[in-house]
Amino acid sequence: MKYQKIYCHMWDDEKFWGLSERGKLVFVYLLTNKHCNCIGFYVLRYGYAVADMNTKEAGFDEAFKELIEREFILWDKANSLLLIKNFLKHNPIYTPKQAAGAEGNLLSLPRSNLIHEFLGLVEDPSISSCGNNALLLDVVQRAIDKLNAEPARPLLPPEGKEKDGQSPRPPERPDPKKEEIEALLAHWNEICGEKLPKVQTLTRRREGFVRARLQEHTLDEWPKIFARIAKSGFLTGENDKGWRADFDWVMNQNNLVKIMEGRYDNRSGGKRASAEPRGMDALRKMADESAAKNQTGESPNDRGNLPEGNGDDNFDF
Repeated sequence: MKYQKIYCHMWDDEKFWGLSERGKLVFVYLLTNKHCNCIGFYVLRYGYAVADMNTKEAGFDEAFKELIEREFILWDKANSLLLIKNFLKHNPIYTPKQAAGAEGNLLSLPRSNLIHEFLGLVEDPSISSCGNNALLLDVVQRAIDKLNAEPARPLLPPEGKEKDGQSPRPPERPDPKKEEIEALLAHWNEICGEKLPKVQTLTRRREGFVRARLQEHTLDEWPKIFARIAKSGFLTGENDKGWRADFDWVMNQNNLVKIMEGRYDNRSGGKRASAEPRGMDALRKMADESAAKNQTGESPNDRGNLPEGNGDDNFDF
């Protein structure tokens, strides 16, 4: 029988608290289902998940997309491959035997750029310092080297299905050369370096992210992408907290998708509209507004009534 740990303080976490009821339930399923392995990086067929939860596909899909957007998980739809970002923080590797098992898990997965994302997560100090996760550093790199030595290893067709007469998926782009990686860094420093931090060092983690992104977008596309970032007021510090994007943030697959979709483009007035506060920020805003109203002598009865619930607290998938 297989067991997984669930961090009990997850229910106090602001990020988790901000999920919808469906999102919370599906995330717990992703942590505990029988397909999950010791590294939280595994193949999950949509049909299996829907059947496991005895739910409707539309409801599961809505919650699943929420988890992707909130960056709880990374998802390679073509290969039905799921990566839970903080899994190893709460379910760390402790022994060399477990690390060897992790290598076997990685080699059994379909070829995917998500393995570079996984390497980046393992190299993050917040994860590598947990348990003996540092044992995974060489394990993951060794697995990547073995996969690169097998260029003919086939990719799974989309959704794991291939009908007779249907052409297989085209092969991935060739692994980027060192010169392409250095050219991409030079583009960043030249185009974004005046407003955002320049890249000074190419770490192994950064190289893994860059290789993954160059297989998704050719080198010729990056000057336009970086120019779009440099023009974004929100990404260059014109926001409520003065936050600025950096190179590593941009190289994150989920963040780059949002950039490409125009989520951070300037709105009217030259700045991106501020998002509505969520979680604890929303509570703080409500408290501040309440305090301001009390100072003006407004009675609580002047604030209107809260909407009544419908009396149905069940999950409706």
